[in-house]
Amino acid sequence: RSVTFANSPTLSAQFFRINFRSGSTWYRPRINKDILQTYSWIMRAYPIGGAIGEKFTPTLWDVNDDGRVTSWVNQSSSDCNIYAPGDRNLCASYYVNGWLKYYRDHAWVPDTNDFYYGMIDDGLSFPRGQAVYDKTSVGPSGPGTWGWDNDGSYADWYAAHEIGHSLGRAHPTPSAMACGNSASDNSYPYPGAQIGPADGSMNGFDAGDPSFGIPRAVYPGTSWFDVMSYCANQWISDYTYNGMYDYMFAHPSAAAVAGPVSAASADAPAPLRIMLAGDFLSTAGRIVTSTNTASFSYIGRLSSVSAATPPDSGPYAIRMLGATSNTLATYGFTPDASHDGDGLMFDTTFTFAPGTRLVQVIRVSDSAVLGSRGVSANAPTISSVALQGAPNPVSGDVTVVWTAADADGDSLTFDIFYSRDNGASWQPAKMGVTGNSTVLDTSRLGGSGTALLRVAVSDGVNTAEATSAPFVMANKAPEAFVLLPSSGTHVHYGQLVNFSGVALDVQDGLVAQNGLSWGTDRGVNLGTGGLASTDVLSVGVNTIYFTATNSLGLSGVTSITVIVDDDLGTPGPVLSAGPTQIGWQVAVGSSTPQQAQVSLTNAGAGSASFSITSNTPWLTASPISGTIDASTEAVTLTLTGAPSGLASGQTHHAILTIVRPPSGSGDVTQTLNIPVTLGIGYTRLPPTYRMYLPLMHRN
Repeated sequence: RSVTFANSPTLSAQFFRINFRSGSTWYRPRINKDILQTYSWIMRAYPIGGAIGEKFTPTLWDVNDDGRVTSWVNQSSSDCNIYAPGDRNLCASYYVNGWLKYYRDHAWVPDTNDFYYGMIDDGLSFPRGQAVYDKTSVGPSGPGTWGWDNDGSYADWYAAHEIGHSLGRAHPTPSAMACGNSASDNSYPYPGAQIGPADGSMNGFDAGDPSFGIPRAVYPGTSWFDVMSYCANQWISDYTYNGMYDYMFAHPSAAAVAGPVSAASADAPAPLRIMLAGDFLSTAGRIVTSTNTASFSYIGRLSSVSAATPPDSGPYAIRMLGATSNTLATYGFTPDASHDGDGLMFDTTFTFAPGTRLVQVIRVSDSAVLGSRGVSANAPTISSVALQGAPNPVSGDVTVVWTAADADGDSLTFDIFYSRDNGASWQPAKMGVTGNSTVLDTSRLGGSGTALLRVAVSDGVNTAEATSAPFVMANKAPEAFVLLPSSGTHVHYGQLVNFSGVALDVQDGLVAQNGLSWGTDRGVNLGTGGLASTDVLSVGVNTIYFTATNSLGLSGVTSITVIVDDDLGTPGPVLSAGPTQIGWQVAVGSSTPQQAQVSLTNAGAGSASFSITSNTPWLTASPISGTIDASTEAVTLTLTGAPSGLASGQTHHAILTIVRPPSGSGDVTQTLNIPVTLGIGYTRLPPTYRMYLPLMHRN
């Protein structure tokens, strides 16, 4: 066929690890399984070409919490009472979304057009995710399977769902009844949020990622469901793929938003956004129409913002009242529908009216007050931000002190920001601090010749800031991660071994490919870049070193071992089965058994016995045991799925397990698992199969 290539859109995203502590236990999203595997899912499914760092440019920040996030995650904070009991697991993502909106508004970032995604570990309690404000979303991370996801982390598709909302995608309406999500996209073309039509003619394709043990797979379009739904077996449909593609071109995240930019300088080599100076009130929150109430996830009076909100003639307004309840200003706005839970979401930045003592959210039609927040007469003060007894250059855990006061006696909270470019841009370091000092972990703060700390204080609405004297932060070496193979891998002499690795760096973000190299403890150079292969490892235990060198010339090294035996004989029996998954779809009331065939071969040598079991009564196989020679072409297994007695409107899941016992000394049991689904609720016509396989061309 003749094809025409189009440029890939760019997705520039800032990921935030929201780290919090309960007692002596810290809860942090895992870098390898949660963060890097999320990057992998996005690269495999989203319409983005190239490698990580080219068209998909993620930046990772670590933000330590001093107590607020903990109380939101375990729902002990009174803040969480704004949600009904069944929805209180939305509490943490609601307020962290508000904090990210504040950071985008006021924390002096180079490009406010980036997508923001906050990630919260679920080890203490499940913090349900949501996308709330423009290009801002938050989700959980952890190792749960959700009954179908067996790659060690659900953070990947969960993040893809929430970021998908930021890319203009909504919940597919056809899945609302079956899967429990809201019905917000009436244009979704396939029944029940399937990734293909009911006749089974469209299937999904996952190129896989061996670094995380994720195989290539074809996902049947009638038993796999769109990532924007709440259904199981999530992948991406052509509808969602094309929608994201169009949105990213129409709303480029790499381009600067409207407004002036500064000139590049030695400390800030890239042009940076010039903030709007003035007196502003930044708000973010939620309106619940069923209870006629409104709440704020963030409200703050700021002296500079990235952009102001044009007032409109919408159905709601922010009203500012003076000390005598006189109206000082009213700004209309139009909220957005919530993707998760009940409510309308608002995100505004208006000019603050001097003398305001009460901020209200009102319904314009009848001036009903839905929510309010008092404003103290006096803003807090802060000064004398300094490092106490820190080494030079600064490294490790250091104590930051400051002086703060509030004439109204309000409780004060503090957020800590760090700049490694002499104040041209700032990154978050710690949030929710109380008192006049805190211990700051500098291990993930990039080195700089001219570094600064800024402490921002809030009394609940009024804010103030103070900046430290310049200091030198120690440069940091990169963190190297070997993704493939696992340490202790055992191979035969002459067998090809593939290596995959990546390195994160707090100065560079991701270490460039030319800064990555592989070698052995026996002096063998295995190559450069994130990928390498070799079949010349020596017999015995080989220590493989993966070295990452950043732009400052600093190196980080990690190692694994690969054990090579001297058995030059023919390898023993190895079973291989295909296809690796089976899916059926039948109409409601159908009792006709469904059948499929699986080919079982011995890809090794000798003879292998096998036994077959199913974890559910509706799935059976024939034969259930046997022996297969390497010289035998294949054994055909017939799988039967019986829909009688199974609930309608659901996709039923099963696992067919094939076990080969050890063939001799030194061999181990081999287990193959084949997932099988049987959906009941849609008529499947004889299909002409097509596979949705976008073609990426990389120069």
